[in-house]
Amino acid sequence: QFNHNSRYRLTVFSAVCYRYITALADSEEEESDDDRKPLQEPVDELTALLRKADRLHSCNGAEKAQGLNALLERKAEFDQKCQYLWRLSRAYADAHDFAVDLAEKKSCAENGKKVGEEAISFNPQCAEGHQWYAILCGLLSEYESIQNKIKNGYLFKDHLDKAIELKPEDPLSYYLLGRWCYAVSQCTWIERKIAATLFGEPPSATVQDALQNFLKPSLLI
Repeated sequence: QFNHNSRYRLTVFSAVCYRYITALADSEEEESDDDRKPLQEPVDELTALLRKADRLHSCNGAEKAQGLNALLERKAEFDQKCQYLWRLSRAYADAHDFAVDLAEKKSCAENGKKVGEEAISFNPQCAEGHQWYAILCGLLSEYESIQNKIKNGYLFKDHLDKAIELKPEDPLSYYLLGRWCYAVSQCTWIERKIAATLFGEPPSATVQDALQNFLKPSLLI
């Protein structure tokens, strides 16, 4: 029978449990606070900006488009830092994708290529610098004459090869190389003739080469 004494014992037991759970929670919170302390250490302004740029680049829509302005606001401070410059080049590529007007798209590609060139001039061993410079060369080629398109195509390949040499585990580079191989395999006769005139030998690649590069990232996992 659930009498007065039973209710009393239950009340005491509940009170003890409550105090134990509360104490345990407080202890875990203190431990959690201790665990978080390293993350709360102050970082320098450049590192904070680079993290923000990476976060915005990984977003979609309007947030991603904010990356360019966020970086341009600090250009006077960090325009001699390769890690800043290649991210600015990347942000121009993002802005290019969001732009609607063709003139604006071309402007983003031109500015991004220029900044990308500055990035690799400060640090020729930066894989990301070469990778994004190559990407901007590819974007700019969409708005150029056949001659300049071919020149940018050679730049694209040269810097993509360098990016792969410096960072062979990056799957994006192989995807880009696959796209280059496919584009070359589809070149017209006149494009090959102009390439041979300008560079002595036209680029060569097949659809099979493209497929092999598209599949290569799966082998890196």
